[in-house]
Order: sequence, then structure tokens, then C-alpha cells
Amino acid sequence: MTEETPQVEEQNTNAPVDAPVDAPVDAPTNAQATPDDLATNDQTQLIAALEERLAALEAAKNEAQEAARVAGLSAEERLNEELAKLQGEREIFAREQRDTRRNAALDRLGVLDKYRQFAPDVDVSDAKGARQLEQWVTAHPELIARKDAAKPTRLSNATEKSSALRDILSGKRKNPLVNKRSLAAMFGE
Repeated sequence: MTEETPQVEEQNTNAPVDAPVDAPVDAPTNAQATPDDLATNDQTQLIAALEERLAALEAAKNEAQEAARVAGLSAEERLNEELAKLQGEREIFAREQRDTRRNAALDRLGVLDKYRQFAPDVDVSDAKGARQLEQWVTAHPELIARKDAAKPTRLSNATEKSSALRDILSGKRKNPLVNKRSLAAMFGE
């Protein structure tokens, strides 16, 4: 009997604001459920409803407090607050832009992704910052991505050694016997 009294009080606090105070809470209508199951389901639903209502009331309270605080401010204080908010947004935007430029510079310099966090945090649009970043890269060559050089072929070796052959292959000189096709056939490529 003592357990029923608090439950009735809790049910009354769950009623919507516009509903009468004595409105009953919906109970499960499962005919096969035991009284213990009904009580557990009832309590679970009641707790969930109370938590939702509490969250809504807290949100309304916070909104009312903020509205009262803003209403109590003078025009100058409101403008200062708005200015501070805009300056914060501007700084966030400037930092994002600076990070984008820095990442682009690190890409151009070939720094590996996993080592970018160790690079100095400088603004590369400034000459001094760009110079610092370049000095860091030259001081740490092990952090640079290696460029895979193409494996030299016998044809490319032949063109590099002979300047006359290079001139023929580049089209500066004309020779009916030596051309790219005949060289490829000779070297088997």
C-alpha cells in the first residue's frame, strides 16, 4: 500500500501541462502479462516520460535565462557581445585557411602525412613562415616522400649517352636508319 501512494503522485506529475491533474497514465494492455511485468513496464514508461519532461523544462529554463540576460544588457553590451562572437568565428575561419595553406605547402614539399604534425605551425603566406617551413624540411630529409624514379631501360640509356642519337630521337636531326622504332627493335623493347 505504501508503494502505491508514491506511484500515484509520480503519475500526476507526468501529466501534460494542459491536461487535468488526475489524467491516468497509459498502461500496457497485454492480457498475458503478469502484475510484476505491468508494474515494471509502467515504471519504465513513467521514468522515460519524466526524463523527457525534465529535459524539456531544463531547455525552457535555459532559454528563459538567456533571454532575461540579453534583455538586461545595454545596447553597447549587446554589440560588444556580438562583436566578440563574430571575432571568434573570424579566428576559426582564419585558422582553417592557414591550416589549408600549410597542408598544401607540405604537399608541395613532399612531407609524409604521418610526420606533418611535427612540422612547425606557421603561416606559409608570410615569407618568414614559408622560410621556416622550408628550413625544417631541409633539416629533416628523412620525412620527405621518396620519388620513385622510373627504371631505366636500354633505350633510355642509349639516348642519354649519345647526344647525336638523342638529337635524332628528339627530332632535331633526321636519319632514315635510326629512329625510335628501329632502336626498340634492336634492343628488344
